[in-house]
Amino acid sequence: MAASIPLYQVAFGTLARILTTTHDILSKAKETHPNLIPSLPRIRLYEDMNPLYYQVQTVCNFAHTLASRLTTPTATSFAPLHGWEKYDEETITVDQLLEKIAIAREVLAKVTPEKVAEAVVAAAKDAEEKKTKTYAISNPEPRPSFAFDASQFVLGYVLPNSYFHMNILYAILRKEGVPLGKADYLTPFLKEAVVGTWGTSH
Repeated sequence: MAASIPLYQVAFGTLARILTTTHDILSKAKETHPNLIPSLPRIRLYEDMNPLYYQVQTVCNFAHTLASRLTTPTATSFAPLHGWEKYDEETITVDQLLEKIAIAREVLAKVTPEKVAEAVVAAAKDAEEKKTKTYAISNPEPRPSFAFDASQFVLGYVLPNSYFHMNILYAILRKEGVPLGKADYLTPFLKEAVVGTWGTSH
């Protein structure tokens, strides 16, 4: 019988790699397009979409939310990364975004598999007793609200949202001419398995 993958590894391992890709592609933009950097946080993929800084901010916030909810299931439904309140869209810089990514990675790194396993078991027991699901996400109408168990919270909410916002970041950077390819996106996910060198396909 195939071994199951621990929820900690799926959740924290994957989101750590998402943060690494987010950091690396933003750093590449800073390195290759210095003249773009002052305006980059406010650039949008399309006029009705949120700007680049929001995409990075949201990935970082999901890291904090994951660490918060999977160790303390009764924590608030969405936990913004401490310090964002100091910045607004008119002043935030690429260097500040990179700093926030580093903080988000530290938040994830401090969480242990044992702490997650203990909290998830306790949450499941509590949910069974109350005949409900522990990980609730409340949204204002007309947006739907959600109720998850731990695996649904990770696989159906945290990771898809994190991938989405990282992908929008990638798309904005490509639109602005940053020379990114598939290797820039995938290397943090596959570097342990790479044999030889990556190509340059986009």
